[in-house]
Amino acid sequence: MLLGRVGEADLFVYSDTEGNIHVTHGLQNDGGMKLISRYSSSRKKGGNLSESLNRYRREIKRAAAKYGIEEELIRAVIKAESDYDPYAISEAGAIGLMQLMPETAKKLNVGDPFRPEQNIDGGVRYLMELKKRFRKPRLVVAAYHAGESRVAACGDVPPIPSTLEYVERVLRYYQRYKKMQRPAKKIYKVVRSDGGILYTTTPKR
Repeated sequence: MLLGRVGEADLFVYSDTEGNIHVTHGLQNDGGMKLISRYSSSRKKGGNLSESLNRYRREIKRAAAKYGIEEELIRAVIKAESDYDPYAISEAGAIGLMQLMPETAKKLNVGDPFRPEQNIDGGVRYLMELKKRFRKPRLVVAAYHAGESRVAACGDVPPIPSTLEYVERVLRYYQRYKKMQRPAKKIYKVVRSDGGILYTTTPKR
């Protein structure tokens, strides 16, 4: 869903009389538009994978438990979509951590897609819906990027270069997050009969 470069100006989020969400880089004087939020253009860099493990931990854990999606997959999608930038906005208008399009955010009852807890909840709920339909992680990720209809039409990852690259990148992040979440193995010091020292992850029986 991240389709373009992130904008550099401050962002203004409006709601119209029908409840539609509009995002602009400038103030609007239209009387039918209500200003919901304003966000500064100053943003933190996402950092590497190990550093990102501590970002939005509570929101991700809550959404994972609520919708039955692995935390590592959620983190992988966020990393690929926005690099953990809650103010990210693509040229196509996708918003926030999980790059929700305004119409998708509305469908998922996300009132303010720039708020991490709402964006993550909506994005993970969408992943849950995709998982129910496509089951396999690679197809779920492909549908998140290219759309359900394209995946359903070919029964596999669509042969779209950007989607193929996206799926590979997300699954790579996913596997790396899973490895980082595994508990570290305990190291045992064993004194051999000849007095030598052996360090091993397998305790001497």
